[in-house]
Amino acid sequence: MSPSISSSSTEKLLKAIKGKNDGAIPGKQTGSKSFSQSGFRLGQKRRSGNSAAIGVDIAPDSLRLVRIERTDQGPRLSGFWSVPFETGVTPDSPGFAAFLTNQIKKFRGSDKQAQIWSLVSTAQAEMWHVRVPKVPKSKLSEAVYWTAMKEKSFDANSMVMDYEIQGEVMDKGVPKIQALVYVVPKEVLDKAKTLFAAASIKLAGVTISPIALQSLFRSELISGCDEVCAAIYIGRNWSRIDLFSEGDLVLSRGVNTGTSSLVSELADAYNRRLTTPPEPEAAAPAEIEAPSPIELEIEIDETPATAEAPEPVFELEYQFEIDAADTTSPAPTESEAAPSAEPEPAPAATPKQPSAPIDEEQAHALLLGILLNREIPAGTPGADLSAEALIDLAGPAMSRLVRQIERTFGHHMNSLNGAPVQKIFFSGDLCTNRHFLDVLSAQLGIECVLLDPLGTLGTKPGAPSVPDESSSRLEFNLVCGLALCDSDATPNLLHTYKDKDKDRQIIHQGNLVYGVFLALVLVLAATWLWQQNTQKDLQTELDNYQTVLASFSPQVDEPLLLTMATRVGKQQKRLKDLSTKYEGLAAITELGNLTPEGVRLISMGLELGAPPMSKPDPDEKKKSKPTIESPKIMVLDGVVQGAPEMFDAKLATYLARLQHSPLFSSPVVHKREVERLGARGDVLRFILHINMS
Repeated sequence: MSPSISSSSTEKLLKAIKGKNDGAIPGKQTGSKSFSQSGFRLGQKRRSGNSAAIGVDIAPDSLRLVRIERTDQGPRLSGFWSVPFETGVTPDSPGFAAFLTNQIKKFRGSDKQAQIWSLVSTAQAEMWHVRVPKVPKSKLSEAVYWTAMKEKSFDANSMVMDYEIQGEVMDKGVPKIQALVYVVPKEVLDKAKTLFAAASIKLAGVTISPIALQSLFRSELISGCDEVCAAIYIGRNWSRIDLFSEGDLVLSRGVNTGTSSLVSELADAYNRRLTTPPEPEAAAPAEIEAPSPIELEIEIDETPATAEAPEPVFELEYQFEIDAADTTSPAPTESEAAPSAEPEPAPAATPKQPSAPIDEEQAHALLLGILLNREIPAGTPGADLSAEALIDLAGPAMSRLVRQIERTFGHHMNSLNGAPVQKIFFSGDLCTNRHFLDVLSAQLGIECVLLDPLGTLGTKPGAPSVPDESSSRLEFNLVCGLALCDSDATPNLLHTYKDKDKDRQIIHQGNLVYGVFLALVLVLAATWLWQQNTQKDLQTELDNYQTVLASFSPQVDEPLLLTMATRVGKQQKRLKDLSTKYEGLAAITELGNLTPEGVRLISMGLELGAPPMSKPDPDEKKKSKPTIESPKIMVLDGVVQGAPEMFDAKLATYLARLQHSPLFSSPVVHKREVERLGARGDVLRFILHINMS
């Protein structure tokens, strides 16, 4: 990894984890089993109702299909199919798409809703765990991405990355979030998408083998694995070791030891017997005291073209061997002999001296024929060997496989601080032989059983019967895992974390809009209820008024009101006429009442304005302008008598009385001067103009 890439990844990771945490990420606490990140995490809770999924595995020589329905009673097998390829048809041939279309359509039948899951090769895939600090949910994907980029520095343009959250772990006393990250070349994924698109098959998801096994171990089909268990597949040229802790994939590793290693060891050991005479029975005890074979061997476990090693573990194994010409086969190592409690084979069980050499092809046929009860070609040397003798001849290769398994388990316990493996689930043709499994179990000191989900699945009525031979069932292990995948929970290369982040944003926005809409509906509903209550109260009040109105006699109606209005109008007109007639007399009487002692009126005049027209103009009624009446003004000429110093006070008192009169308003003094009035002496002469109300 170049320094520039590392620096950039580290800086962006620090940016992703800065800021206040908006709460702990709900996940798997230490010792708990809860999950966060919906869509990233395979849970055991399935969707309600019946749904079906079809697993599709395109093997080198056949097409394998499994259909599983999820019911309220658990997963149920509704069909399985293994179809050999037609002559001349391979996954890369032009006619394979039509073959795939026909087979899937026949297998699926009328069910168009079943999800279809498939695999891509893990030869160039990588898988590892990362731990990130607790960050806000919106920053989690960014933190995982830059942590993964910092550790592996993969090319984001040519690789497809996805991850799933496996909960909370303690890292040196600090709680962190652990994520399982895996990357697959885009070219490999595009090839699978193109193949199924050419076959007009819509894929619900694409994943890799360890993830498919993880969905299998998280289902209820695998029992007896409460904490840590292992799934080991023994293939032709390689083997894969997968470790699961409470259903979580914690380690996946490919090793080079496979069936071919056992075949090669079997041929070598068998042919060595041609030149080595059999030992007498009395010398049998000496074999126990013989020194262990010592060999110098450096093994670097590399993932072959078909192996799956998402978390490569490079290990060096040192084993020293001194060749002895008189040794017919290597003595058992400590890992082989110590855990085994089986007695030494009796001398009578020693195989006969070989009469002809055997090649690897014959050794392969001999191994499968004896261990799997298959037909052995005529003339094959060693056909008289027992299963125990055959496994004994291939013992060094099995011991090598055991050491690789033990180192993997040791790495899990020592480097990853994992718990010991409780149970091992084996798969592969050779593992169907009970004695073969017993030997491995004795050397490992751990219970070893077959991984056989097809044999434990309940079947739906009408489903084909499951084969009695376990070897015929094991080839469907991965396909069963695919059929147990779920588009809402399984890490999916067709719908990665980026797509799920977008989905969550859309859901969040939709929830926000829904919340606003719901709040608006609640406000409108509350308003409607309030209006209903108000209307009810008003209706009650109206009913009360109508009851009171109904008690009146006579009943008030429109004609009565019109009659009363006419009567009132006439009365008002009469009163107005009287008011006009006696207006002057009322004014004189009011003046007499208001004029104080010492004030005498000399004259009084009343200006009543212009008289009304005899006949009003009909057009004037149509005008909207208001009628302006001429003002009515009373003119008073008088004097104030008495002491000269009281003239002003008396006049002011008189003006105040006029101002507060209901008949007069706004008195204005037009003249005010002191005059001598004969024998009365000096008086204050005044002239007032008063508006009449």
